[in-house]
Amino acid sequence: MACATNAISLSLSSNPNSKLSSDFIPKLNRPVNVSLCASTSAELDPGRLFLSRPIGLSRRICANATPVMDQSVGERSSSVPTIVEVDLGNRSYPIYIGSGLLDQHELLQKHVHGKKVLVVTNTTIAPLYLDKVVDALTKGNPNVSVENVILPDGEKYKNMETLMKVFDKAIESRLDRRCTFVALGGGVIGDMCGFAAAAFLRGVNFIQIPTTVMAQVDSSVGGKTGINHPLGKNLI
Repeated sequence: MACATNAISLSLSSNPNSKLSSDFIPKLNRPVNVSLCASTSAELDPGRLFLSRPIGLSRRICANATPVMDQSVGERSSSVPTIVEVDLGNRSYPIYIGSGLLDQHELLQKHVHGKKVLVVTNTTIAPLYLDKVVDALTKGNPNVSVENVILPDGEKYKNMETLMKVFDKAIESRLDRRCTFVALGGGVIGDMCGFAAAAFLRGVNFIQIPTTVMAQVDSSVGGKTGINHPLGKNLI
């Protein structure tokens, strides 16, 4: 993820018992040291995109590049998210894990920079979740303007031609450097939106709302993006 782009990821599940379970263990690229604490506030470094006032009594997991230390946690309310803080200095970002997170509007809105948002999704996910995401972004926050671009669904569309549709919409909507890109979908949408967010105006704010298990446990938390070339996958 580009240094100019702050990123967060939320796991999306409208049903706590859904097969797209949001109770998963994030897969990070390197071994991590895991420590847990329950707190309603935290002393955090200025400028880091961490949740400083968790909703309710959330679980907090701090991840860095030191060896793993396993910790166990008791049962929690499905409405209280677990927060994984990926510590990468000025590129740090939080991951929220839980059910019904889109109903907690302030959780999403606090990470929106500026007054303009572009939601990038696809033809499969848009009918299911787009309206709910727009509501979560704007409820009680009328100053925020939300645009969307709906891409065709499938790995074969993860290419430069489709990526240009994201840039076209961003430019047509006159988005500025304080805008926020929101990826609503699986791994393909996450890659396309993340790539666009890193490149548009040299990097803008970026939020992921993964809608597949693979995106939840892998692509949305890995901190990297890529698009395909006719000669190979993720070459760009």
